[in-house]
Amino acid sequence: MKKHYLTLTRLLMVMLMAVGFSTAGQAAESRGDSIYNTASTDLQSVIRDINNLSLQYQNVTSIRNFLDKMASQGTATLKNTNSKWQIKKDSLQTMLSDLYDKQFEIRTEYEKKLNQLWADKDYEGYKKAQAEYEQQLKNYENKEKELRDQYDEGVKKLANLLVQETKILQQQLEQSTDDMEAALQIYKKCNEATLLLDEASDAQRQSEAGKALNAAINESRSLINGSYTEVGIMVKMLENLLDFILKFNQSITAISTPQQSTRMADIYSINGTLLLRHTSVEKAAGQLPAGLYIINGKKVLIP
Repeated sequence: MKKHYLTLTRLLMVMLMAVGFSTAGQAAESRGDSIYNTASTDLQSVIRDINNLSLQYQNVTSIRNFLDKMASQGTATLKNTNSKWQIKKDSLQTMLSDLYDKQFEIRTEYEKKLNQLWADKDYEGYKKAQAEYEQQLKNYENKEKELRDQYDEGVKKLANLLVQETKILQQQLEQSTDDMEAALQIYKKCNEATLLLDEASDAQRQSEAGKALNAAINESRSLINGSYTEVGIMVKMLENLLDFILKFNQSITAISTPQQSTRMADIYSINGTLLLRHTSVEKAAGQLPAGLYIINGKKVLIP
């Protein structure tokens, strides 16, 4: 009965060892990899959003270049960090492979020893050898856990670099949102103002307001076709351009119908969108909801 029990035990041990070494040879996956993949996906998503946004600014060079630079920065960080991650993965795989090779050598020696003990009918020695081998296996399991834990900590640090890069890009986008919208408006208003000057008389174009508007158009185009380096600069430029447009419109109204110059005006929203052309505040109040508007270059509250 004792021999039969030991035979079953020996067969079970061999089967378990075979299964254990079969799974040990498989590619290592860890919780660190999962964390890294999430951070990588988030950064890739932001880069993709920036690239898509850049397509909307084909006519605004400064903003397009600004967005393209951001996307390139994020892509470079991702590529560099991915390279470091791959190095860590390869290093872990090499160390685990060496560890598994040593385990295999020990198992081979262990099997030889078991066979000899079995042949010698040294059952006590057989049980002692089993206990020693189990302790060796436990030591190797602890070593493997240590290697994987070290790998996870390193990969988590790399993931944190991606998280920080994602936050930086998101912050830059958030800070520049108003300027990006203003830049598009500048492009549109420059075209509208150019058409306005083209349709005006020579006297109107050569007037002080006409010359000032032409200079504002050139300055605005120079800005949106240059480099975007200062947060808020596009918003300021849009406000200045709108002021010159309004003043020129006011001068046209004053030349053609001086009796209405103080009562009639174009009405814009705060962001520069033309809402009503050449109307009175009284009429505008009946057509627009209560709010703040730009009339004759000034902010006016319509109740």
